[in-house]
Amino acid sequence: MPIDHFHNVNNLYHAIFNLPALKYLKISLNENYSNEPLPIVKNHYNSIEHFVIDSNCSITHLKVYLSYLSQVRRLSCKKLLESFYVEQSLEYLILSNLTHLSFQSENISFNQIKLFIRNLSHQLQVFRFSTEFDITYLNANQWQELILSHMPYLLIFDIELQAKYYNNQDDFHISISQFMSPFWYDRQWFFTYEYTDNLARFYSTEPYRRKHYTLHNGLCQHTTYLCRNTNNVHSVEHISIRDNLEIENNLIYFPNVNQLTLFNHSNNTLYSIPTILDRTIPLVELFKLCINCHQFCIGKLMELLYFSPNVHILIINSISLTKISSTSIQQTQTFQIICKKNKIINLMIKEISTHECLLLFIKLCPRLEQFTFQIPFDILLSILTNLFFEFEKYNQYLSL
Repeated sequence: MPIDHFHNVNNLYHAIFNLPALKYLKISLNENYSNEPLPIVKNHYNSIEHFVIDSNCSITHLKVYLSYLSQVRRLSCKKLLESFYVEQSLEYLILSNLTHLSFQSENISFNQIKLFIRNLSHQLQVFRFSTEFDITYLNANQWQELILSHMPYLLIFDIELQAKYYNNQDDFHISISQFMSPFWYDRQWFFTYEYTDNLARFYSTEPYRRKHYTLHNGLCQHTTYLCRNTNNVHSVEHISIRDNLEIENNLIYFPNVNQLTLFNHSNNTLYSIPTILDRTIPLVELFKLCINCHQFCIGKLMELLYFSPNVHILIINSISLTKISSTSIQQTQTFQIICKKNKIINLMIKEISTHECLLLFIKLCPRLEQFTFQIPFDILLSILTNLFFEFEKYNQYLSL
C-alpha cells in the first residue's frame, strides 16, 4: 500500500511477482491505466496462493497478472473494470489450483465475466460476485450454461445484483422467476429480491449469510418489498448508508450491526443523525465507525459518538470546524462526557488542515493506542516540538 503516487505500477508488480517465497499478496493501489499492462508470460512460477486486489483493476490487467500466478488458489478483486485494451490471447493460461473467485464490479458486462471464467479453470468451488447490473445478468439460462460447462465443481454460488431505476417491474419478475427451476433448487441455491420505485436488488440468501448491507434512498425503501427475507437482517454486521438520511415509518432494524459507514449524503441531513440511526441499528453496540464524508460536521460527530460509547475504531475522511471553534466544543458537556466514556483506541483522520483540529482529537480520545493522520508538511513542522508534549499530556496509552 504505497503512501504516495506510484508512477510505474508495472515495476512494482514485476518485483513482487519475483519474490521467491510469498504466499499472500494484497494490493491497495489504484492503477494508472494510461500505461500498457505487463507482458503476458509463459511457464512463470511463484509461490503466491492468495491474491487480493483491494482497489480498481481492469479485467485486462487482471488476466495479465494471473499469467504470473500459476499457484493461485484464491482470487479476489474489490472493483473489476471493463478492459481498455485489445484482449491478449490467454488460451494457454491454466490455473489448475484456483478454487475461490470473488469479484465486485459496477460497469463490467456479463460477456466479459463469462469470457474471463471460460479461460480460467474448471476447478472453481466458490464463486462470489456483486455488480450494478444490466438485464443480461438476470438471464438464468446463461448462468446455468456457464456453471455446467466451466464450473462443474461449484459448491457456493453467491451473487448480489443491483440496479437503480430499473425500468420495468414486470420484466424484472419474469427474469428472476427463471432462478426457481430444479437446477437451482437441487444445488440448494436460493435467492430473494427487493423492488422499489428506484431500486431493484436480486441476491443469494440461504445458506449464505450476508454480513454487509448497503442502504439506499434513506433508511428504508419507499414501497414495501415484494419479497423480503427478514431472517437475513440478523446476519448483517456492517451497514453502509450512501444516500440522504431520512425519517421513514417503514424501517428495517438490523439488531447485530457493530460497524457503520456513512457517505457524503449523510452529512446533508437536517435531522439528528443518532435519532434516525437508532431506529435501524443498535448504536450502543457499534465497534467501528467510518465517516467517509468530505468535511463532516464536528457537531454531528460529537452527537454520534455520544450515543455510540463502545466505538473502538474511528475512521474519518475530513472534519469541519468552520462554524464553531475548538475551544467552544471542548467546553460543552457533550465533549466532556465523550472524553470520559469513549473507548476509541484506533483513530484515523485522512485530512487534518489545522493544529487546532489535531489537538481537539488528541484531547477527545485519551485512550488512543494508534493514531494515523495526514497533515500538510508545513503545519507539521511548525507544531512538531509541541506535538509530543501534547500526546504525553493527554494520552498515556499511545504506542503507534
